[in-house]
Amino acid sequence: MNSDLNEMENWFSGLWHTCLYTEEVGIQCKAYDSVLGLPLELQISRWLVTVSIGTGGLGLTSLAPVSLVAYSTLVDFFDEGWPEVMPRWEYGEAMFSGWFGGLGQLIGGTLLFIAVCMYDFDQRPPSVPNSPQGKLSTREFDRISVHLLHGTLLKLKWNSLSWKKKKRWTGCHLMAKRVPSLTADPTGPWDTALMMTPPRCPLYHKPRDYVEASVCHVKDLENGQMREVDLGSGRALLIKEHGEFSAMGHKCPHYGAPLVKGDIEDFPGLDSLPTFQVRVEKDKVIIRANKQALQSQKRSKPMARCSAVINSSTGFSHVLIIGSGPAGLVCAETLRQEGFTDRIVMCTMDRHPPYDRPKLSKDHDIELLTEKEAVAIDVKTRSVTFEDGLRMEYRKLFIATGSKPKPMTYKGKDVRNVFHLRTPEDANSIARLANNKNAVIVGTSFVGMEVAAALTDKAHSVSVIGVESVPFKQALGEKVGKAIMKANRVKFYMLNEVSEMIGHHGQLKEVVLKSGKVLRADVCVIGAGSIPATGFLKQSGIHMDSKGFITVNKMMQTNADGVFAGGDVVIFPFPPRNNKKVNIPHWQMAHVHGRVAALGMMGRATEIKTVPYFWSAMFGKTIRYAGYGDGFDDVIIQGDLDELRFVAFYTRSEEVVAVASMNYDPIVSRVAEVLGSGKTIKKRDVE
Repeated sequence: MNSDLNEMENWFSGLWHTCLYTEEVGIQCKAYDSVLGLPLELQISRWLVTVSIGTGGLGLTSLAPVSLVAYSTLVDFFDEGWPEVMPRWEYGEAMFSGWFGGLGQLIGGTLLFIAVCMYDFDQRPPSVPNSPQGKLSTREFDRISVHLLHGTLLKLKWNSLSWKKKKRWTGCHLMAKRVPSLTADPTGPWDTALMMTPPRCPLYHKPRDYVEASVCHVKDLENGQMREVDLGSGRALLIKEHGEFSAMGHKCPHYGAPLVKGDIEDFPGLDSLPTFQVRVEKDKVIIRANKQALQSQKRSKPMARCSAVINSSTGFSHVLIIGSGPAGLVCAETLRQEGFTDRIVMCTMDRHPPYDRPKLSKDHDIELLTEKEAVAIDVKTRSVTFEDGLRMEYRKLFIATGSKPKPMTYKGKDVRNVFHLRTPEDANSIARLANNKNAVIVGTSFVGMEVAAALTDKAHSVSVIGVESVPFKQALGEKVGKAIMKANRVKFYMLNEVSEMIGHHGQLKEVVLKSGKVLRADVCVIGAGSIPATGFLKQSGIHMDSKGFITVNKMMQTNADGVFAGGDVVIFPFPPRNNKKVNIPHWQMAHVHGRVAALGMMGRATEIKTVPYFWSAMFGKTIRYAGYGDGFDDVIIQGDLDELRFVAFYTRSEEVVAVASMNYDPIVSRVAEVLGSGKTIKKRDVE
């Protein structure tokens, strides 16, 4: 509003209040004293705006009040009977914003209405017969890890699809849990239980994107068998179980190993498997698959993008993750998968991005800061200080710094070519230096033994030094350790320790043992245990035990508000041991920790419910292990230890607490399934 009488005043009138602007005072606003005292067009406009808000902002109810006020203003502005000394109202910026906003809502609502009206709910997928013979089923495996075993499938999730009378595509999400008999016979009986959740079956509207092929006769596969089949545009894995067929991707989504040589465990994996439709017509098994899924052989869950305004120069993050190992990686991934759209920053001491997820930060707005070592945490100000002086504040913090090598006492620590296997550069250097040379491994843990096994085909000689009488004595027992020690060409020096590393021109040449034995060595790898990397937390107030492990609850929460932890650095309540606080440094367990912590950050408190499971390959054999056998008092062996074809049951009192096997699959996964269901296995059941 402009007045010739007072050019220094500007008046603004809206639906809810009126404002006056002067250069001396600035802007001052005042709400209307009486609604009934307003002009009729303003009263009507206020009611229409209220209706628009209540109906979700429909376009017409948003445009109407703006247009009504605009019309009234226009009429008054050109009214020739209006006194010249009286000011005239003009259009303000909000008027145009209202028009554009209402128009956008109107267009969006129209498109939504058209899309809903044109959607064909009765559309029927091509080539699906309306008959009992056209039974269709798919199976969906969510976040699974695939291991190379021989045997049958252990836990499956599938969609059982059917054709209803109304010709509408429907289905139910089913889970089949088969509880095995507790025998060492891999062909033991199964019991099946089904659990239903709401239907979620996809509709396919572009037949050209799919390929369909008859792959075999129904009698070509027995129950429990798998076969890799060719569909022309790619290959799939066909499975027969309880007389029903299902199909999925034929390669492990992690390392690309062929699944036809393996079985499937219900443990975390980095990606899901694609699944394909299967039907039976005239005793022929027909698979219908998406061409793109056949080529990719993996399926990733959609992930949210960051909607917050990101300024990398600011020291604030909604979620700050310290550590880029499996726990930190899965925590960040889960947050995005579950719809978290605020800022996530991951800090790591490594120079490299997460090995298994190099595109995570680039594709999903997760900021990665490499070569950042945390030196202090202040839980009161919710801030983390790094060695280079960077200080970052957080709302939620996840500590997953992992472990570091246990300190050793020996002479000659300045000698070169002595490694702790920590980085890709370490691995490459070890392989290069050990080629046709003498390699010495210190420690008989899984890391040390895996390195020794990997070097047997490369090095001239491989020597292993251990403080126990046999390898894996604490983890697998003396009998299993002796069997593994005899079945390879590695030289073992047990009940011994390193006294000195001797070099020539600074490079390693000999390793002297405390027994006096001198070993020729061109490269040495130390894998003699580890400790949690939590030294920077000593003054933080975060609770730790005497060994430096962070204490967390079942939701991976520490005693500090907003601070979570997971992976190798924590001890957590383990339900099978009456919630005793334990540390389980397994890759699979770290995945679980990361996911549980992420859900807790989002207010979806979830407790840890999983069975520890890991596998290790060495000397041409694969060890499977499930459960938590710490403190076992007896080992029951079935099979042949000399041939390394056995299963070992680890017991405490009268209960089986863990199981390990070599070339006896899938018994370990079967036991894991039973333990995961909350049932106990008695010692008498496996004797």
